[in-house]
Amino acid sequence: MNHPKRLFSLAPMVLLGITSAFFQEPVSDKEDLERIKQIQARHEKELMKLPAVLGVGIGSDHGRYVFQVLVDKTARKKPRLPAEIEGVPVKVFLTGPIVAQPAIQKGRSKKSSQCP
Repeated sequence: MNHPKRLFSLAPMVLLGITSAFFQEPVSDKEDLERIKQIQARHEKELMKLPAVLGVGIGSDHGRYVFQVLVDKTARKKPRLPAEIEGVPVKVFLTGPIVAQPAIQKGRSKKSSQCP
């Protein structure tokens, strides 16, 4: 059974490698997602200024939208994050440093441009 809402809400989760999202109920409607995006836009710069914060995204947890804050697990000083922002729960994901990879050049295989 295909759930378009579930597939759309899983896109950020798959990118982060969080497979537990596949076992969750679909999140709220598209209007709710637009509201969450507006809240994110109002707070993202502020969150990104905090020490060790590497990224801010939108995901789902038990059928509800959440803000996912990626925090560098190797940082000495961890950020003090709120439990929620404008009623949206905040989930912290510890990760290693995020490094941009070079673009894949035409004619080269993906395997040759991946990290070891």
